[in-house]
Amino acid sequence: MISTHIKHNRIGDAEDHVHEAQFHLRKFQEELRDVNVILDSDFEIRGMLTFADYFLDGFFSDWLVQNKIHDAEDRVSKGMGEVGRVLIKLDSTKQKLLSELMDWENKRKRAVEEA
Repeated sequence: MISTHIKHNRIGDAEDHVHEAQFHLRKFQEELRDVNVILDSDFEIRGMLTFADYFLDGFFSDWLVQNKIHDAEDRVSKGMGEVGRVLIKLDSTKQKLLSELMDWENKRKRAVEEA
């Protein structure tokens, strides 16, 4: 029972971090809408397994909880990869737009000089 309680306290701490990450991801998603980019973020750690883990403590419930933890790790890892890809895409778009801006600035300067 004690180890199960400690395990679920740690899961609770991890959930707190996940909720904080979700908050920041939602803000990031709002900003991405301005540039028509969509980011999927659906991270959850715990479910109905807490009850089973406490009261049906054994190999099967431990296996279910570990499975859920590994699934959550996979989703977080995929989410981090997706954020990384979006950031790379945004940086590439930024560089392209800066280059275009410099071209327009040069054209404007030439037009002013020729006038």
